[in-house]
Amino acid sequence: MQFRFVIPLIGLWLGLGIWTASAQTSPEKPEFIILQLNDVYEIGTLEGGKSGGLARVASLRDSLRRECPHVITVLAGDFISPSLIGTLKDETGQAIRGRQMVEVMNALGVDYVAFGNHEFDYAEEALQAALDASTFTWLGGNVRRKTSTGIQVFHKNTPKGPEPLADYVIHALPRPNGDTLHLAFLAYTLPFNRAKYVEYDPAAWEKLKQDYQQAKEKAAYVLLISHQDIADDEKLAQQMPQLPLIMGGHDHVNMRKTVGNVLITKADANAKTVFVHRFYREANRQSFTLQSTLAPIDAHWQAHPLVQEVVDKWEQIAEKSMLALGYQPKAAVIQIENNLDGRESTIRYQPTLLGQIIAKASQAAGSSADLGLLNSGSIRIDDQLTGTITQTDILRILPYGGALHQMDCSGDILTQLLNTGLETNHGQGGYLQIWPFPEKKRGKWYLMNQKIAPRKIYKVVLPAFVAEGKEKNLEFLQAVPSQELDTQRTLGVPNDVRQVLIHYLQKYGLNY
Repeated sequence: MQFRFVIPLIGLWLGLGIWTASAQTSPEKPEFIILQLNDVYEIGTLEGGKSGGLARVASLRDSLRRECPHVITVLAGDFISPSLIGTLKDETGQAIRGRQMVEVMNALGVDYVAFGNHEFDYAEEALQAALDASTFTWLGGNVRRKTSTGIQVFHKNTPKGPEPLADYVIHALPRPNGDTLHLAFLAYTLPFNRAKYVEYDPAAWEKLKQDYQQAKEKAAYVLLISHQDIADDEKLAQQMPQLPLIMGGHDHVNMRKTVGNVLITKADANAKTVFVHRFYREANRQSFTLQSTLAPIDAHWQAHPLVQEVVDKWEQIAEKSMLALGYQPKAAVIQIENNLDGRESTIRYQPTLLGQIIAKASQAAGSSADLGLLNSGSIRIDDQLTGTITQTDILRILPYGGALHQMDCSGDILTQLLNTGLETNHGQGGYLQIWPFPEKKRGKWYLMNQKIAPRKIYKVVLPAFVAEGKEKNLEFLQAVPSQELDTQRTLGVPNDVRQVLIHYLQKYGLNY
């Protein structure tokens, strides 16, 4: 679907940046094009090759460059982590930690990125390595580096020395008549991932307004690359109505919204779709028409051979690493007709077949357990699976793995766990997938049609991460003793939720 708007050039008399919808016919060729991606964790194709794939995006980019020589590729945060490949090691034993993403993005030709919250999942050394290896430009925005000596700007190490990241960048586009069109790109990242080495500007939106004022003195056109949820993008658009376009990430599903004169766009995660923004200069020379198109990345696009070569390299490294861990990457686990829905937009809001199967496999691994549960944030695939499910798919679903624990909870503690995990954490990674799923009636929780009794002891199987109180709002579980399961003795497999899930699916299928 295409959307068109007329956007004035910034100038003394156009300082308000007012723009309106237009039905005018655009010139034949765009002045420049922006290719927008966001939340990309997978370098290869998804859904059995039906969607996604950064080598396909590279072919789209080449097609756009044939249409217009000025194509700017941006990624609105989240790519270093999480992914299955990122959790593995290469042939030298070195942890990969996002190196595959940077190398593929370099080959693709990404120009600018904003930080996403997942850029801070790993230790600072891994992020620094990603910065140093990047041929694209990172925008600092409101993100700063916290050190023992104070707050600093993140930097990239180059042969000439450390190069501080700029809060915004001016992009120069040479024009046929000999002059130059200058664009400015700002950046903003939600202050969500509170890594020890990261500081977020406490007055970030005010700083963003200051950056805009500075940038508009140098550029004809100012754009924002944002990584925050849509509600906050809409609030920001209300505060900065002079921004014609916010290219956002974080929500993982495609959307296009307008707030006053501001257009907000987000593509689907993992490059299932991308946004293509074409800017046409109007005949009056004082404005642009913006045509924004959501483009699916599917089998219509052939893989770019050079980028595919890099993708293949890392997928081969990943396969060898999985083999070394004792997995058979290509081995079929189960054949299904249902969709196993691991999309973040689903699993963090409601019980799903995938979530409940993992919870039931966990319960079955316990000793006469009453229920099994997991935090939905441990499911990182953000995809729907059907057909033949392989061991690689299981690892993609649960890239972090981890041991299972069993704890004895009083009914009071279990009630607190359910209230927090299903209500307080609704929409977050701490939302719980549970089997059997409880029901709430008149303010009381019921399990298998029996009201949870305050003093009764319930046996719960859950990930070590949750049992140790590391999940948001579930810190109170630290005070509840738990014991690691001995699944090697009872099931014949190591105590890792992925091994337990494979064992369960092979033995019982989707029987629940």
